[in-house]
Amino acid sequence: MDRMNWINLAYLVAGLGFVFSLKWMTAASTARRGVLAGEIGFGIAIVATLFWPGITTEGYILIAVAALIGSAIGIPLGLLVPMTAMPQRTPSAASPLRWSVSRTTTSSRTTCRCSTPACSAWRSASDSWCSPAA
Repeated sequence: MDRMNWINLAYLVAGLGFVFSLKWMTAASTARRGVLAGEIGFGIAIVATLFWPGITTEGYILIAVAALIGSAIGIPLGLLVPMTAMPQRTPSAASPLRWSVSRTTTSSRTTCRCSTPACSAWRSASDSWCSPAA
């Protein structure tokens, strides 16, 4: 097998790890296994990307910077937020992100497209930034 076949196989295994992690995290009895499968899948995907033939020095630097930023944010949150507060914390952290990603700017106004109640509530709190979704 050549290099690209190994990389594609690694991505397939990583994808399976992600799928199994989502399945296993739905039950408390298998949640630890799900987290571990997701972590292993994520690690495999990163290593496979590092072996991609076309990646440049700039690409390696960007991956390292992203890993450092993610670690700087994720490690303190993982240590400070109790696991029992995660269900309440996740939607509140994700809704501003969904809003900022789905925001589109037109020539004279900004339109926010929200599809979740949490995002709509956040948008109404910041209506000076958004006009109602069209």
